[in-house]
Amino acid sequence: MKTGKEYLAIIRELCTPDEHYSSVFDIPMESLFTQGFRNIVLDVDNTLITYNQKKLSLRYMNWIDKAKSIGFSVYLLSNNRSYDRINRIIQQTETQGFHFSCKPLSYSLKALSRNYNFRLKETIIIGDQLLTDIVLGKWTRTYSILVDPIDKRMSFIKTVQRDVEIKILDWLASHR
Repeated sequence: MKTGKEYLAIIRELCTPDEHYSSVFDIPMESLFTQGFRNIVLDVDNTLITYNQKKLSLRYMNWIDKAKSIGFSVYLLSNNRSYDRINRIIQQTETQGFHFSCKPLSYSLKALSRNYNFRLKETIIIGDQLLTDIVLGKWTRTYSILVDPIDKRMSFIKTVQRDVEIKILDWLASHR
């Protein structure tokens, strides 16, 4: 039977991102490429686009284009149920990806890596949610980067989830 310290270590491992930035624009892409990362898997909603937007802004499109020009392959992985919404963004960004991926379950990410022949150990997952994006990254042993949500106004459920995530991060920071 596991002890409290062992459970704490597991929670800490699953919920601690490798890096945390205010937005994708703060991520040192060239440095990560130099370290051997070749793939970026991006969350969509509130990482690249607000829930109300239909298309990515030019600023986010330019960031994705810059990542590609550095040499990264870029993929989108969203829990959003709308095929049309996510497919429109996939087409706009000229990437590949999945909607309704059920993160943090790993089957969509593993299917994405099989379909497009990339290695998870060379992959960075970037997203705004600790309990979906970061836990997925940790379970699959990919490099995980947490970014702050673009839009602080969220649905009731997302607000509660974000509050829980902040409490987990604060708790982990106080138990180092």
